[in-house]
Amino acid sequence: MGSVELACLCGFTFLNSTDNRSYIAHWIADQDLDQFWELIDNAIEKSGPTAREKEAACMNLRRHLLSARQTIWQCPECGLVYLFDAEGKPHGFPPEGDSPRNLLKSQKPNTN
Repeated sequence: MGSVELACLCGFTFLNSTDNRSYIAHWIADQDLDQFWELIDNAIEKSGPTAREKEAACMNLRRHLLSARQTIWQCPECGLVYLFDAEGKPHGFPPEGDSPRNLLKSQKPNTN
């Protein structure tokens, strides 16, 4: 069993030991988005001709993404959505009516 990241009020246990979870998404605040797009442009257009320069640009982009991204969790059992404040404290938001319990699932068609 994986390690617990968060326990929902309904009792569902979110695990942080696996990837590609359908109940977790990552988002970037609107205030950080322009800089993120600029870093992508720079990594593509201005990184330099060598493999080392391209790798440095990609690593810079990854560092920015990791520092700017935030995590959102949705309980697949009760639908409660959790956002975390700057100190890492979770804040829960209950769903309205019959809201889907899988809003954070990938929107890409399954290619398996």
